[in-house]
Amino acid sequence: MFRTDMIDAAPAQEPPSFLVGCDEQDRWVAVEVHGLCGGYFADQAAALKFAHEETGWRKDAVRFVTRVSPFQVPPKSQM
Repeated sequence: MFRTDMIDAAPAQEPPSFLVGCDEQDRWVAVEVHGLCGGYFADQAAALKFAHEETGWRKDAVRFVTRVSPFQVPPKSQM
């Protein structure tokens, strides 16, 4: 899991939303739609739990997708 709390990509009023699915290597991924946080997970249940907890279990805040685009995990020096 990674967090890039210093990024100001999402408008302040917009609550987080997540995409959950598998990447090109069939690993389960949950990623915030603006790339603010996310991670790789052991299974679908773990990815969903993370996404739901990050959104406060808000209805319609987590969506399944067929493929999640790969994302770059920033080096520790940038976290």
